[in-house]
Amino acid sequence: MRVSTLPLNAAVWRLHFNQRYIHGIVYGRGIHLSATPATTSESHDNLFAEVSADSADARFEVIGAPYSILSVSLSASQQLYTRRDTLIGISGNPENTRSALFSFEPIRRGFLGMPFLHHRISSTTNTTVLISTKSPINSFAVLNLNGTVDWVIAQRNALLAWTGHSLSLSARVGRGFGFARWGNTKVTGRGLIAMTGSGTIFQVRLQVGEKFVVNPSNVVAYTLTQQLPEPYRFPSVRYDLKQPWMSRLADLMVKFGPTRDLLKTGLWHRATQLFNTILKWSRQAVFGNELFMKFSGPATILISSRTAQLSDRRSLKDARPVGTETHVAKPSGPHL
Repeated sequence: MRVSTLPLNAAVWRLHFNQRYIHGIVYGRGIHLSATPATTSESHDNLFAEVSADSADARFEVIGAPYSILSVSLSASQQLYTRRDTLIGISGNPENTRSALFSFEPIRRGFLGMPFLHHRISSTTNTTVLISTKSPINSFAVLNLNGTVDWVIAQRNALLAWTGHSLSLSARVGRGFGFARWGNTKVTGRGLIAMTGSGTIFQVRLQVGEKFVVNPSNVVAYTLTQQLPEPYRFPSVRYDLKQPWMSRLADLMVKFGPTRDLLKTGLWHRATQLFNTILKWSRQAVFGNELFMKFSGPATILISSRTAQLSDRRSLKDARPVGTETHVAKPSGPHL
């Protein structure tokens, strides 16, 4: 199995793990960790090849230090689709550039909780478009699709921009991992796709016979092969974590006559069993009950180093520790 970062600097770092340290997560040969470009190609001979310079349609390039801006070079009459509120600027003659709000599968993507409002940008002359995201901790990954391998974008908000005449994107329901992880995008055809992920995006390449178990919240995209990812749960021991206040509450209920008689009836036990069953199945249906995704090689997976949390959606000003902000007392009005 091969793991590589997308993107890092030009240096190459190699780190080999012994099989006994990763047993139960990765099955097969050791891990090879190396720095790679921000662009991923489908070619199995040169997996980490950059976008060829002779591409007449468009060119995606991740720039900035750290990588924070996506530069898109468009040719004449080439259409670019980018998520709303991600456009920074356009270079070239503005009179030759057209930008319109595009609704991409609004019913299906809206039902699955996926963004469906995008900008459709085109120009009669060559132009350059700058795109970025609001989050300061996101990184970019660019896929150069040649039509031989289909991809699945697993995260709802991972799709940032795409271009290509024969590129086809369709939203679908991802079953088996809970309602909270419904909604992914199937990508087929030829073109370029830009995606975002929280933290650093790593690329994992599995050979034949290798297996990889990963948290679904960290999976950004993966290749669509005959062996689809399967739900997996690690063997664990259940612990009954009872709180002290629950024992005291039960003792108080036993002392009262009406509650003592109620606890002795079979209706109370059936009600508690029904409540626990509903709670268990609700947790499994919504959050997947800590399910993992099990991949089998050959496959290519893009994973992010961190998951999208509610605190990440807040600004840096709002994320300051409580108590550091000084409050100014408002002057009181005159008393009558």
